[in-house]
Amino acid sequence: MKKGLISGLVLLVIGLVCGAVLAGVNAFTRPVILENELRAKLAILSEFYNVDDYEVELIEIQGPIDTVFLLRNKTNNTVIEKAVYSVRARGYQSDIVMLIAVNSNLTIDQYKVVSQAETTGIGDVIVGFDFGMSGQNVQNLDAFSGPTARVSSDAVYQCFEFVRDRVAIDFAGSVPTLDYTFDGVVYNLDEATLLTKPFIATITVGENTPIELYLALDFSFVELVNGTDPVPSNEILADVKLQASQTTTVSRRTYISAFDAVAKSLVVKTTGYNFDAAITITITLNDSLDDVVSFSITSAESYSDGGYDTHGDAPGLENYLMNRYISDQSVDSVAGATFSANAMIRATQLIELFLNRENGGA
Repeated sequence: MKKGLISGLVLLVIGLVCGAVLAGVNAFTRPVILENELRAKLAILSEFYNVDDYEVELIEIQGPIDTVFLLRNKTNNTVIEKAVYSVRARGYQSDIVMLIAVNSNLTIDQYKVVSQAETTGIGDVIVGFDFGMSGQNVQNLDAFSGPTARVSSDAVYQCFEFVRDRVAIDFAGSVPTLDYTFDGVVYNLDEATLLTKPFIATITVGENTPIELYLALDFSFVELVNGTDPVPSNEILADVKLQASQTTTVSRRTYISAFDAVAKSLVVKTTGYNFDAAITITITLNDSLDDVVSFSITSAESYSDGGYDTHGDAPGLENYLMNRYISDQSVDSVAGATFSANAMIRATQLIELFLNRENGGA
């Protein structure tokens, strides 16, 4: 046997042993970590309320909301007085975890950032910050006011969004068992409907009833793709919205805002570092509507998430990445302008899906 092969086998055995050891360590430590997280949440819950005054039911679920504490009246255990949500969203460089308490009348009672690892002196200003949401109806996110750390602030805003989309389930009197499976969500590439119904979610209700749903830009249900399918319950639709908002296959911040087959024009919008102004890519298509003839970009990006200025002011970076795309070169994240570059990556991926829509977006 060749020495190289022997060395390879030795390394493989070592790798397998190390992998097994790490798996064993993870299996041992994960329950401890989860228990410590739960203890921390319970400690903060006790900061909010005297838990001895309530019957507390704990529900653990999958997704951005991982734990729900239902606080029931001790006299009438069927009445839910408050629900407290452990919810997370991705910030600039870490998961931001919050506890958000909602009253039975759907007003936000209290909230607190439980954990984060954002940039010291910039993103971590969200800790203890007053976002203006106390006393507001959970549906009224217009009252939200965050600090200048836009990415971290947006993650907090997302946490409130996730809670907004969940509360109807928990205050329905009882927590329903949702007998369905969320199978995924994709961009709607149908020319006739993509502007008003940008996403299509697929779910399976029960054991074998697949249903396709048109979703709006905020992932709320619009209508059935097949009008003869049964309409899912409101509880399932609320959960679909929550699941779709966390998917990595589509983004509500990147979408087709205009399409004209006659004028052969396509407009894609995508949000990078500047949350107040989307990057707008206006494309002229060929006669068969499956290739880019020319494009123009308007952008108010500052590249201030790293001071990246090699390509000058906006839309220098955006033009650079779009030119790489149409010349069949790789479109990768650019050091120092992560959010702007990632927004353009999402945009070019959507453009590619649209151009290949006759092949199922492949």
